[in-house]
Amino acid sequence: MIASRHKWILPLLALSCGLAALVYAQELPDGPGKELTKRMCSACHPITTVTGKRASKDQWGIIVDRMVGIGAKGTDDEIEAVIDYLAANFGPKK
Repeated sequence: MIASRHKWILPLLALSCGLAALVYAQELPDGPGKELTKRMCSACHPITTVTGKRASKDQWGIIVDRMVGIGAKGTDDEIEAVIDYLAANFGPKK
């Protein structure tokens, strides 16, 4: 009785799992700094945390500096490359 009343739950769960997989599988755009960005950012959170934001180069600098302050790892050159990559690919919408 209960199983027949809730038979819609299984397809809904399958759909939501499939959508979650698509979101987490989102790939960063190609370009200089892509692999550094993926390594530095996804060490602490899903890459969608990055791909869902839009910011200027100065704003990305502040965000990345804050992340470095709480544990993101990279040399000064790597950090600058990540900021450049983010600004080029996730800058303000035009």
